Amino acid sequence: MIYYKCLRLFEEISLENGIQVINADMVAGKEHLEHAINQAIKAFNKGRNIAKNILLEVLVRLSGQRQIRHAIDKFGIKPGVRNIVIISKDKSLIESFVKKYKCKEDEDILKVDEEKYKRLKEIFGIEDSEIEAFNPKNFEEKIDILKKLIIERIALLNLD
Repeated sequence: MIYYKCLRLFEEISLENGIQVINADMVAGKEHLEHAINQAIKAFNKGRNIAKNILLEVLVRLSGQRQIRHAIDKFGIKPGVRNIVIISKDKSLIESFVKKYKCKEDEDILKVDEEKYKRLKEIFGIEDSEIEAFNPKNFEEKIDILKKLIIERIALLNLD
């Protein structure tokens, strides 16, 4: 997985075979993404997958709930998005996509700032009281707690 900031705005993205493009503005760091990928692989290995495609399963796991449409709406690419994560086993597909949309590698897009923090809390239904229960001393600790709570919500998909 590689993280990109694209110069060309996305107007319309159709599903492309062998590649999953994710809105990086909805991802709470590498931990969130890596956990979703691991959970998607485990789900397929155990026959407990929600989606029929492993790449779409990653998107579903990132969203922390079972509705494929919700995962696509919230975590997929839509017009105006510039920050993306691309997942694929085929490096040439990634290279072609990056060239088409004039993307540059940028790991900073996964960082959680205050705006992203608020957005993620809303998307995952995490209340301030859940975070404050851990008695965070600063904003960085709040981010760490938020990431753990998101990962917990992803793990809950396996309990059904």
